[in-house]
Amino acid sequence: MFTLPQRMNITQRECVALIVSWALITHLYFRKYTFAPPHVFYTLGYLLVSPSLLSIPCIYAFSSVWRSLLISYTLSFVSLLAITVLYRIAPFHPLGNYPGPILARVSKFWAFWVAKGGKQHLVYKSLHETYGPIVRVGPNELSIINVEAIPVIFGEGMGKGHIWEARRPPVEPIALPGIRDPHRHALRRRAWNKALSSSSIKEFEPLIIRRIHQLVECLEGDAKNVVDLSYWFSCYTLDFMGDMMFGGGFELMRDGDKDGLKRFMASGIKNLALLHTIPWAARITWRIPAVAGRIIRLRDWSVKYAQRRKDSGSSVKDVFHYLINEDSDEGYTPDDLVVTDSLVAIVAGSDSTATVLSAIFYYLMMNITALEKLRAEINATIPFHGTLDSLTLANMPYLNAVINEGLRLQPPLPIAIQRSPLAGTGGKVIGTQFIPEGTAVNIPPYVMHRDSRYFSPSPDSFIPERWLREGADCKKYVTNVDAFVPFAGGFAGCVGKNLAILNLRMVIVVLVRKFDMVFADDYDSAKWEEELEEWFVFKTGKLPVVLTPKI
Repeated sequence: MFTLPQRMNITQRECVALIVSWALITHLYFRKYTFAPPHVFYTLGYLLVSPSLLSIPCIYAFSSVWRSLLISYTLSFVSLLAITVLYRIAPFHPLGNYPGPILARVSKFWAFWVAKGGKQHLVYKSLHETYGPIVRVGPNELSIINVEAIPVIFGEGMGKGHIWEARRPPVEPIALPGIRDPHRHALRRRAWNKALSSSSIKEFEPLIIRRIHQLVECLEGDAKNVVDLSYWFSCYTLDFMGDMMFGGGFELMRDGDKDGLKRFMASGIKNLALLHTIPWAARITWRIPAVAGRIIRLRDWSVKYAQRRKDSGSSVKDVFHYLINEDSDEGYTPDDLVVTDSLVAIVAGSDSTATVLSAIFYYLMMNITALEKLRAEINATIPFHGTLDSLTLANMPYLNAVINEGLRLQPPLPIAIQRSPLAGTGGKVIGTQFIPEGTAVNIPPYVMHRDSRYFSPSPDSFIPERWLREGADCKKYVTNVDAFVPFAGGFAGCVGKNLAILNLRMVIVVLVRKFDMVFADDYDSAKWEEELEEWFVFKTGKLPVVLTPKI
């Protein structure tokens, strides 16, 4: 049996030196690694156990077991914290020369605090106005709004950033957006590329038109009453994504949100947005029974619809058709990967499209001249009872200018387009700046799209004319299309971009042609910007309007 010697010749000063040395060695080791979820529990175990081991020789110096434990734990954590903070604010830190808030340099808990307020887009805009085009927004994180940096950030040698570690719950496979490695991402994305190719999207047009007609019927039922367009757009996009992924069945426009899907999705998106700021905390959070229960509940809901879709089949080659390789003679039962990716697609596709639609109609009602110009182009191009054709819509200059301007002012991903140099590359040179491995680089579209270097004059104003390439007004505006990144880019750019644009075009054309629209009398239009919240994607407030059918 092991017993301690009766006395060790160790002084209190030597004990302190031992503990501080441990803190320094621990810092030097862990600063080389991203505190990624797979390592969290080992790291926590090491940090919790080590001070107790260090306290053993200190028992003799402090003449008490409990006093030794107290001093060991206190001094260990205080020393480790002090060394870490001093290193992160030191000029010799790899990012020490980049400006930014002192609290952001010290800890990602600053980012958590900012994100918790739902106004991260405004904070980032203010940071860039204060510090310039490159801002340090975390201990190992930069935010960049230089257009010259975009091709490099989206280019070879850059993987997805650390925020995506938060999308890796232990209870299910990793969804496509959570795959950070470009090669693995490309393999998983093949089926999606096929499902959302130009020829495949052409087959989806009847689905879009059918759902738009249903949306019009719902709005006509409330005509001349106050209608919340944001609510109806969210119902429409969820119903359509349900058609795309599982052959239908959601029917929110018909039945309302009887299953609480919208509320559940909103809660999940908010929680994920907070976890993005401290990705290593995700693995702990996912293991909390209440959180895990929600994930399992949402996954069970997806499995139900996926199995029903497989059993019943579909007359349309929807996205699910491609994901399960339904053309194959063998085929296979929807597995965890298909269910997980389908669920992510529904959330991402419905929420982002609904918020952009709401934004565009808000801006059109704020700019009646633009609304009338758009209506005139629609009436001149498409007969009232004519069919919607994707090629015709793609060649309507003012319609596409309106959509681009809406995407510019309210992009689907306002802040969180993040990349990071791949392990083993040694880092990347972006412009004249060297970005070491382990550094996350953000491109915040909301901020870049409102930068007067790239969009002027009036970068915060809705002016579709800035996108026109013909006419007297086109030379009045600076419009740098290279700075326009609403759908990100590179290997992880939005796979559903073309489908989203087609959806926007069709909904806008039908509703603008069908209805006159004005804000409700008691609606304060300034509330739109005030109620806009950023939870990875934008969350809009209500958009109360009065619709009057034109015919």
